[in-house]
Amino acid sequence: MTATLKTTPRLASRLVNGILAIKPLAAFAKHQARSMMIKRAESIGVYWRQEVQILRSRGSQAEFAPEWETELAQVKNPNLTYPNYYLCPFHAYDQGNMSWEAAMEVEVAAHAVHAKICKMQAQKEMPCCGKAITTFCRSR
Repeated sequence: MTATLKTTPRLASRLVNGILAIKPLAAFAKHQARSMMIKRAESIGVYWRQEVQILRSRGSQAEFAPEWETELAQVKNPNLTYPNYYLCPFHAYDQGNMSWEAAMEVEVAAHAVHAKICKMQAQKEMPCCGKAITTFCRSR
């Protein structure tokens, strides 16, 4: 037997969801949140813009290396159906998590979001390492 609890969103959640249903306000909020995340990343040594550009270009002069599309074509399976939540707008990605932008930013975003957790864990395991912790975390 499975017990379920039916809950309704709290007033604050309903208010925020109502405001974000207004597309210009949602776009503004998304832009602000993204800017804050990139700033935070760069303040802790995750050079978001540079790392994404290196990945996109694969170190070439191209803004987006054509090899990415070639490799995607080689592995793409037209018979595979992705869950809707991979394809719908999510966080800062209007095309969802299956977009090139999301793919290029997943690693730097993970470093930025989880750096504090990694640092706290590393300090527990290796308290003598001081500032080397951040480098250790980013190399994992």
